[in-house]
Amino acid sequence: HHIFGTTRQGGLGITGTLEEQDMQILSHAFRLLSSPNEDTKNLAWNTLLHDVKSRLKRQPTDFELSSFFEGGNDTLFSQTSAPLRSLWPRLRQAARRLKPVINLSFIFSISKRTVALRFIHPECKDTPTVLLTDEARNAVCRSLRAALHHSHDVYLTQKLKLQGRVMPQVAKDSVSTAFVRDGKYISHHSSTWIHAARLNVLPLNAN
Repeated sequence: HHIFGTTRQGGLGITGTLEEQDMQILSHAFRLLSSPNEDTKNLAWNTLLHDVKSRLKRQPTDFELSSFFEGGNDTLFSQTSAPLRSLWPRLRQAARRLKPVINLSFIFSISKRTVALRFIHPECKDTPTVLLTDEARNAVCRSLRAALHHSHDVYLTQKLKLQGRVMPQVAKDSVSTAFVRDGKYISHHSSTWIHAARLNVLPLNAN
């Protein structure tokens, strides 16, 4: 979590490869479903509805479409002998991995052909969640990345209190993590020692 947390909170600001993959899949699917090009948008929606319909054996509702990606009733959506080779099963897997981390949910409107994403975001002051609609189609990856980094900060400081107790002090000044961005004025051995010290895993007598 120290590796994946935000630099302003004392982390290294690195995005995990699996999280990056899930974000890119989600962003790609969202951009297709909200494309300003009507042909692209209709093709994406038609293939999505065909995929879910083949599992349900009937036309899905807005709620069932959301439930399909949010990890709803597996029995309901497992009526095909093999998953179709398309973007949508991969999107479902990505969404189900992200849901417990940032409380990701979908809001579909089949009649209007619109989709929105709701998830926990650190920059929301009035409400703990953000709602991304068609107008924010270019900000999906950036918003998801910020939310995922924030989730690692929260886990480190609230769940791993022993290892995360130094992070609030590190976050008080950006100089504390300046070397993470450019690697200047510090040796590899020193940076390794600093990371271990911040995570309270050095074999010291005080521990």
